[in-house]
Amino acid sequence: SFCNDPFSLIIQHSRLKRCTFKYIKYKNLQARAICLIFFGSLGLSTTAQVKQDTGSFSEVDSFALSVKYKNDYILLSKELTAPYYDDTRKLRSIFKWITANIEYDYRFINSGKEINEPECSDKIDCSLIQQDWENRYIKRILKTRKAVADGYCRLFKKLCELNNIQCEMISGYARTKAYQVGNPMSVNHCWNAVMIDTNWYYTDV
Repeated sequence: SFCNDPFSLIIQHSRLKRCTFKYIKYKNLQARAICLIFFGSLGLSTTAQVKQDTGSFSEVDSFALSVKYKNDYILLSKELTAPYYDDTRKLRSIFKWITANIEYDYRFINSGKEINEPECSDKIDCSLIQQDWENRYIKRILKTRKAVADGYCRLFKKLCELNNIQCEMISGYARTKAYQVGNPMSVNHCWNAVMIDTNWYYTDV
């Protein structure tokens, strides 16, 4: 996991901070570059190094909040990005909609349960089985409006891919307490990596 890299972020895992859109520029999946943070309501960038004309996201945010889910995530992906030609605003719209409409599932995470992906490595049609499971999983997230880190990652990835934006899921460790740093622990978080122009960025939905 990239979280073992000394240059990586230890992210405070809190759904109360959903208004923040976080990027970390990286190459070859190494978190060794510039932190670029877009604040949801202000649209301000903390870096002068990455030259992207992001402008204010207030218009994008307002539009994303007006989009209603109509029991079709393919349609949702298109409606969220229809007004925009650049990937940055498409990603912002997807990000804003998810964080405004999907609640963190504290009950599930506190129950100690885990996401049960299908175990089918010994079957010829395993990829189809996994794809069917993921489609049902995403539909359930959108129906219940609740998810944990894995669900946020999968939903974000799916909506990106439907817009031809390259996106990957990266599992790792969210260490939120000082004593956890340097100590072994189980994987407990998931990030996405997206390609914008020719650069990769980490995102934490």
